[in-house]
Amino acid sequence: FILRFEIYFCGFPPLYSLFRAVTPCCDDSRQDVLVHCANKSAPMHPVAGSEAVHRGKARPLILIMQLATSNLWNSFCQYSSAINAAWARRFGHRYVLTAGEYLDRSDLWRGGNVRAVLEVMAQVPVEVDWVFHLDCDAVIVDYESSRDALADAIEKFAGPHSQVLLSRDETGFAGSSRLTNMGTGLWKRSSWTKRLLRSWWKALSEDRTRNEQEELERLVASNELGCRDRIFLLPAGLLNSESANPIAAPAARQPVVHLAGMPNPVRTALFRDLWQQHCGILGSQGRSLDMRERLLQELGRFVLASPD
Repeated sequence: FILRFEIYFCGFPPLYSLFRAVTPCCDDSRQDVLVHCANKSAPMHPVAGSEAVHRGKARPLILIMQLATSNLWNSFCQYSSAINAAWARRFGHRYVLTAGEYLDRSDLWRGGNVRAVLEVMAQVPVEVDWVFHLDCDAVIVDYESSRDALADAIEKFAGPHSQVLLSRDETGFAGSSRLTNMGTGLWKRSSWTKRLLRSWWKALSEDRTRNEQEELERLVASNELGCRDRIFLLPAGLLNSESANPIAAPAARQPVVHLAGMPNPVRTALFRDLWQQHCGILGSQGRSLDMRERLLQELGRFVLASPD
């Protein structure tokens, strides 16, 4: 079925009045506020005459998307959605968060990214050039630089035939796969990309013992749809964390942080601090954020609080 993402939060009142005019999504007084705001900050389908339209469009224009089931809206996903939507807004891109009603819960871990990107591709406006998906436990952190990290990666690494850009990660742990980490990815809006995603999802539906990263390796090995010439593996850590070292460099060199496999309380604490920094709350409290140090602190606190 077809899902119009910007209105799927049906039954809730308009939330524009809840957010600051200059820095949107800086109110977490209710668990649903930030996810609503994220979908309104840099909408996939801007309304004619809206601020998003007046700001013009970036080139290439990128739709940043995340999948977050509603049970995660009151934890780390509310902060990651607000952070990523704010980044999209700053650089003139678009953002959408989808709740994944089209997915069976058992498919989330093994094929959620492929199916979510496929669903969004069916809805993406024609003016959008690329889709960048992130897991809900991943955030774009390079706010200080004037450089658009996503457009920069496309310019440097996408050749004339490139349709998909994924980050290499030999330290991952998705079943038997050690090629890449599917927690993020750049997908060109094209008929070829849609054919690949449909073939990918069909294979996953027919063999429920496999996951999307294992299936990617099979697709590449068999050169499905000529994918070897169209899928490019980015350097490890460029638009995704390396699984073995999620915060390995400053934001200018590692613009995306992905806390794969981390406990939810750790994710929530770190992303809340990053969101508060973006909103100016940390600064008003005389605090600053060192993300790597904060991650280690929260991991230590989690371990100490765990039963023996």
